[in-house]
Amino acid sequence: MNNTNNREFEIAIIGMGYVGLPLFLEFSKTYKTIGFDIDSKKIERLKKHIILQI
Repeated sequence: MNNTNNREFEIAIIGMGYVGLPLFLEFSKTYKTIGFDIDSKKIERLKKHIILQI
């Protein structure tokens, strides 16, 4: 990993709750990151940039 560009890695975070969402936000600063959640209401709030947990 010494001569590897960080953008070559992809990270998936399962669950956008009080642990997953901050992890997603931090990892996405450096890596291509995908977040998953099964709560459709939470997904709609996140799409509107409404974050209730933090």
